[in-house]
Amino acid sequence: MQESPRWGYRLDTRCGIEAFNRPCQSLGDDGIVGPPCPQNSICAVAGETVYILEDDPVVLEELEELVEWCGYAVKSYANPTEFQREPIATLRGCVILDVELPGADGVEIQAWLREVAPDIPVIFLSGVSSIETAVGCMRDGAVEFLVKPIKQSQLRRALSAAIGASRMRVCRRESIDEVARRVDLLTPTEWRVAEYIAQGYVTKQIANILNRSENTTKIHRFRIFTKLGVSSSASLVKIVEMAKNARHKDS
Repeated sequence: MQESPRWGYRLDTRCGIEAFNRPCQSLGDDGIVGPPCPQNSICAVAGETVYILEDDPVVLEELEELVEWCGYAVKSYANPTEFQREPIATLRGCVILDVELPGADGVEIQAWLREVAPDIPVIFLSGVSSIETAVGCMRDGAVEFLVKPIKQSQLRRALSAAIGASRMRVCRRESIDEVARRVDLLTPTEWRVAEYIAQGYVTKQIANILNRSENTTKIHRFRIFTKLGVSSSASLVKIVEMAKNARHKDS
C-alpha cells in the first residue's frame, strides 16, 4: 500500500494561509513540515488562540464576538500583567493589542513579545489615528494597525494575515529543528562528506581530499542520504545550508 503524502508548506513560500495544503513527500525533498490546513482564508487549527489585550469592556466584548464569529478561540485580558503570567513561549495564534493599556505601553508589550514569543504576530488597536505610531508599530513587526471602531472585514483580513504569519513562523522553526535533529545523526566524517557534496565535489574528489577509498566514500554518501532522508544532492544542499545558518545564529 502506497503511503499517502504528508502535508505542510514550503519554507520559501510567501506569508499566508494559502501556502498550506500542499502535498509533500519528505522534508529533504522540499524542506517542508507542518500540519494540514483546510482551504479556507481564515480557517482555525486546534491550539490556535487569539489573545486580546483591551481595557475597555465594551470594545473587548465586541472584539470577542467578532473573533469567535471568525471561528477562533479567544482569551481576553484587561491588563498586560495577567497576559504575562501565561506560558507565552508555548502559545500559538496571534495577539490583538491596544496601544494604550493601564500601567503599560502597547509598544513595550510588543517588544517583550518579540523576545519571549517571536512566533506570535501582533495586531494593534488604537482609538486615535496616529500615522507616527502606526508606522512605528509596523516597522517593529506588527501585522496590522487598526483604528477603532473596527469593521468586521478589517478584523477578518488582519486575523487572516496574522494567523498565516504565525503558522509560517512555527513551520519554519519546526523545519529547522527537524533539520538539526537529522544532522545530529551524522558522524563528524559524514558531516564533512555532506559539506563537500553540498559544495559540488564528486565522490572521487571527496575520497582524495579525505584520503579514503571511493568505496568507503560511497558508503558514507549512502548513509548520509539515508539519515537525512533525502534522495538528491539538491535536497542535501538545502539541509546543509539550513544547518549551517542555524549553527551560525546560535554561535
